[in-house]
Amino acid sequence: MKNYLSKAGGGIISLVAAILSVYYLSSFLSNYLLEISVVSGIIGSLLFLGVLLVKRSIRRRKIDLLARISLYKDFTPAEFEEVTAEIFRQKDYKAKVTGKTGDLGIDVILSKNGEKIGMQCKHYKDPIGPSMIREFVGALEGEGLKKGFFVTTSHFTSGAKEAAQRTNLNLELINGQALGHMRNQIDANINIDLIPSRRWGEMSPFARTGLLIFLLVDIAAFLGGAVYLLLTG
Repeated sequence: MKNYLSKAGGGIISLVAAILSVYYLSSFLSNYLLEISVVSGIIGSLLFLGVLLVKRSIRRRKIDLLARISLYKDFTPAEFEEVTAEIFRQKDYKAKVTGKTGDLGIDVILSKNGEKIGMQCKHYKDPIGPSMIREFVGALEGEGLKKGFFVTTSHFTSGAKEAAQRTNLNLELINGQALGHMRNQIDANINIDLIPSRRWGEMSPFARTGLLIFLLVDIAAFLGGAVYLLLTG
């Protein structure tokens, strides 16, 4: 019996709360309809823009990943050194590939603004560990260089990153996806459009119509409320 009364009481309280919520919400909406129109227009625009920015970021990561895969699959280790050197030449560095032998762990010598930089190019599928970083640091110190780029088609382990941070040299790690991004920038393969023309063309007429209606309603809600408030304020 007590459980029944408790449930009944809870139901009544919930019903009263719902009725009061509807009443006060309708009163609030009627008093602040224009303000709500402006705010909803702004929120709708921000949400739509946020979705477009997230989707663009995803597209760019996919493009960079494809470039990374290409750097590993389409080139031999020696060709990868040449391609990497050319990428940095396009970024205003002077680059000289040292050759297959006698490089002491330094595959490319870069120079820019009077600074000489050593670069190691690892055409690898497996991750780069700390031992390779330490070897590269030793090669840089042996050549008297204070700065180096370690470039790979794969990625770096946390131990490798820690080893790079512990050295007194200025060491920059560039993984395959970052190098792919650099390559795409040079080749102008990065799609920065919020709504790519190809994607718009692939959308069904129903989807395009729905998107246009959403945008028109969103703009109308914002502009209509804003103009009225300005005229009556």
